[in-house]
Amino acid sequence: MLKMVSIIHNPSGLTLYSKEFEKIKGKKNDQLEFDLIGSFITALKLFSHEFGQDEIKHIEMSTLRFLIYEKNKIMIFFLLDNTDDILKYKIKLKSCLNAFFKMFSKQIYSNYHEVNIFQKYNPVLHEILKVPNSNEKILRCIN
Repeated sequence: MLKMVSIIHNPSGLTLYSKEFEKIKGKKNDQLEFDLIGSFITALKLFSHEFGQDEIKHIEMSTLRFLIYEKNKIMIFFLLDNTDDILKYKIKLKSCLNAFFKMFSKQIYSNYHEVNIFQKYNPVLHEILKVPNSNEKILRCIN
């Protein structure tokens, strides 16, 4: 089950957009630190370059998996259960990032510090993922 989506400006580590769809079991805090997660993924990307690697495709933990895709210095990741069908989500991951580029091609490189503009992405994300938008409780979007 998809638990979270985040879009990160890779050079800076700034989280442009993040959405939590399901509470994560075993999480220590009630509130996720979206900016910390974006910085962590960016740091891992830089660390992987130290080993001559161009990309990180996924990170596995005991029950969770980060599925990561990067294009033009913008990264997107899905946080999934380890049991989820990774192939199904890889296609959606790329579609989500392409739609984000289509909507915000100018802002992601010039006004990316004004993350509130990226909230308009919510209905597009819901459409791609086939998640109902109107009845869903929004847990947090970056403002």
